[in-house]
Amino acid sequence: IAGFQIPQSFEHLDGISVAEWVNQGFPQGLYDLYFLPFAKSSLNSPDILSAGELLQFFHFYFFGNPEGLAFSGTKDDMGTGLVQPIVTAIQQQENQIITEATVNQINYDQGKINSLNFQQGNSQNAVPFWVEKNQLLSNNEVEYYGAGDRVFIAATNSQEAMSLTCTHQGCTVSKQDDGTFLCPCHGALYNEKGEVLEGPAKRNLPHYKIEQKNNNSVQLIALNPVTLEKTTTMEADYYVIATDVPGVKQLWGLIKGNNNDQIYQKITQQINQLAVADPFAVARFWFDRDFAWEHSDFSSLSGYKLTDSITLYHHIQQQFIDWAKRTGGSVVELHAYCYKETEFPTQEALLTTFEQELLEIVPELVDANCLHRELVNQKNFSGYPPNSYQQRPETRTEIDNLFLAGDWVKMPFPCGLMERAVSSGLLAANEILNQEGLQRRTILTVTPEGLLKI
Repeated sequence: IAGFQIPQSFEHLDGISVAEWVNQGFPQGLYDLYFLPFAKSSLNSPDILSAGELLQFFHFYFFGNPEGLAFSGTKDDMGTGLVQPIVTAIQQQENQIITEATVNQINYDQGKINSLNFQQGNSQNAVPFWVEKNQLLSNNEVEYYGAGDRVFIAATNSQEAMSLTCTHQGCTVSKQDDGTFLCPCHGALYNEKGEVLEGPAKRNLPHYKIEQKNNNSVQLIALNPVTLEKTTTMEADYYVIATDVPGVKQLWGLIKGNNNDQIYQKITQQINQLAVADPFAVARFWFDRDFAWEHSDFSSLSGYKLTDSITLYHHIQQQFIDWAKRTGGSVVELHAYCYKETEFPTQEALLTTFEQELLEIVPELVDANCLHRELVNQKNFSGYPPNSYQQRPETRTEIDNLFLAGDWVKMPFPCGLMERAVSSGLLAANEILNQEGLQRRTILTVTPEGLLKI
């Protein structure tokens, strides 16, 4: 822990999982207190997380913070406190941010990205996409694809699929015994065709055509795509793909041109082997009363079947502080950093368990009224399984004007998660500056080893 060297530490520890590493004699009490919560906070389950990655995370966060494993939080929501100031800063430099853009082709030739084509608008479009089959939910009559809040259903041997994402606030609806579909979050009800029967949803569930199909996945395209006004072609000197793992896989599949050269094939192999972790879930509840709380307003938890942490938003973020002052209520959020789909196959199961465990954690809420609840449930976070480090792509690719950024790239110094994503973006920017003959930015990281050198 006190010394982490790249690549030596990965050569020694990347071949085993955290669970296997602990079984070699690591003190169980220390593991339960620090390493298990920390491993799960990487959104990777210990049984599929590389021991090398865990020790890199721990080394980076423990040695990179003067308070150890204590962190500061924003006083406003992420959009207000972080995203919007970044947007404003970019626009003040007379740069452009294009929102609601769907890339439909990336043009590649002679070892270089020449341009990309995109359409703008959030309506259903004619760009196909792949979704993996959900083996846990599928049966002889219907097949399910996707996970979390992005699930599709199709009758066996049908050429059409339907989205199960509620058009109200994005929860996943579940099929009932009478053939209808019910939203577990706010009660919207759809008939067997996905047409709204009862609110609060206003729009029907969208349908998709099955373009291609194999044993493990299906390619879908909007059944009735909205034809947008135009396709825009953008040409640039450099391109940086900075997305999550499903995003980079989707974009890479849209590259057209000389796709048979060795450079393209090598990067394709690296991107295809990128893993996605177990799904995570976040449930936020609004209650009509407050309660006494003697712990930190953000606290990690251990020993619960689903819940890994609790946050009291009416104590830390201004909009919820103001709401609590007006109403006397409380806003509580529970996190499940990574859970097994075999144990919680539906969002209804997630919400039920979250509510049960919240009442165990805060018994004072047993008689409170829940005024509102929201659920975020996704399966798109980067996976760090054993033996994956060596095959990860780096920020600089062998395509001269293409760079990669994200928490899934191979980095030359210890870092992880959001900090790895940011640092990889800075490395990409430095590569572009270097190619333009400009000075590169200094990037700071933690000392690789030595307690007295921190």
